[in-house]
Amino acid sequence: MLFESYDRQNFGFLLIMWLLGFVALFGFEIRSLVYVQQDYVMPLLLVIGFIGSTFLLREVLIDRALKAQTVRINGKAVPVTLQPANEVLQDYVRKRASVLSIQTNINILSLPRTWNIVDAFVIGSGTRQSLVVTGGVQLLAVQQGSEHQERLRFLIDHELGQVVLLLCCLL
Repeated sequence: MLFESYDRQNFGFLLIMWLLGFVALFGFEIRSLVYVQQDYVMPLLLVIGFIGSTFLLREVLIDRALKAQTVRINGKAVPVTLQPANEVLQDYVRKRASVLSIQTNINILSLPRTWNIVDAFVIGSGTRQSLVVTGGVQLLAVQQGSEHQERLRFLIDHELGQVVLLLCCLL
């Protein structure tokens, strides 16, 4: 639910920015520059500056807020930077997704410094899904043996089932 509200906030922010920009760019001051003083360069620069600043603000304020995630440990917020999972695990997840006929692009990320924990979860909304695994799951992916592979298959299939449920909610 957090990410659905994030998408609505993102859309609302951009809509308000465009409305304000429309009023500013086509308001009385700009029309007087164009019609009275025959100055076309300044309004054009304002349009280009506004569009550029809108996308810059979106990148700085919204996208960075999503990337700068924190986890609560003992009541204290600890910043966490998600990293791409190892290639062995990424290949395994993509192979399992194709076996289960999941037709979406899934980011496979890992939580750093979690080698002693075996867990995974799905975040995202719509078709922008991310599977986040701990370091323990990455260790399972590289270990040999049928017991390890069965545990990994169960965990990954469970999380891919969550992806399917999230995608079904879109229909």
